[in-house]
Amino acid sequence: MPGLPAARRARFARSAVPQRRRTASGVTLVELAVTIAVAAILVALAAPALQATLRKNRLDSTTSEFVSALTRARSEAVRLGQPVCVQSTSATAGDWTPGWTLVAAAGCPNPAAAVIQQGSALPAPLTQWGSVAALGFDATGRLIGTGGAVNFIFCADGADPTQAAGVTVALSGRVRVADNDKTTGRPIENDGAPMAGCQQP
Repeated sequence: MPGLPAARRARFARSAVPQRRRTASGVTLVELAVTIAVAAILVALAAPALQATLRKNRLDSTTSEFVSALTRARSEAVRLGQPVCVQSTSATAGDWTPGWTLVAAAGCPNPAAAVIQQGSALPAPLTQWGSVAALGFDATGRLIGTGGAVNFIFCADGADPTQAAGVTVALSGRVRVADNDKTTGRPIENDGAPMAGCQQP
């Protein structure tokens, strides 16, 4: 096109070049549906393991808190030179699920004694039962007022003792988290036998 100025010839040349069709980039509906389906399957597979981990963590934290309270009660008895009692706040003998109080008192239980520490009620379905409604430590740190060693069981669902943790208190006053029996999976009492059930530690 000899008669056209150079600038117009360049624009004309560019417009004459075929333009490639632009394609939209992104995820198709089918790809999105497949991704969601795979994610749902992975979540479903991981859910039981996650629930088991959360259950174990809840048991561990609850038993640790109670062991700390019993250990404190023993230390306070020695420090004060007088008996200190830990007692359930429930009207049902052996049920510690509603909570407990730590008091300085000569006799256990003693609801009228001044509270040193109070434990909160456990969230359902977690339960706590003990072989006694109250226990005390004397000025030497030994267990008193129970007639023998004491056992506690914490059940994750309130019913299955194989999904539980235990705490034991020896006559010497020693407090510890119970081992679980390798055969039954239940917490082991202070005397070496597996705890009978969630309401029979």
